[in-house]
Amino acid sequence: MHKEDKCNEDKAKLFRIIMKQCLPEMKDQLEAQSTELDKLEDDNDVIGLLNMIKELVYNAGGVRNKFVIMQSLNRTLYGRGNTQRHK
Repeated sequence: MHKEDKCNEDKAKLFRIIMKQCLPEMKDQLEAQSTELDKLEDDNDVIGLLNMIKELVYNAGGVRNKFVIMQSLNRTLYGRGNTQRHK
């Protein structure tokens, strides 16, 4: 088997495994975005699937979890990208 074929086969297996591990509620949310999900599945885009799941988890119902917001703000204020020194 060619290395590229083996890699595509492995990615397809991994995609199916991830989908099987999702709760029915998550599967419903993913399938509600069927056009994007179909493209990810056709491409065996495992990273794209994980990013889609991450977006759904952290932005559930269009409302970001308050702890996720706080962490993001802390990172912006105190973390990377901030060149000012704290006194």
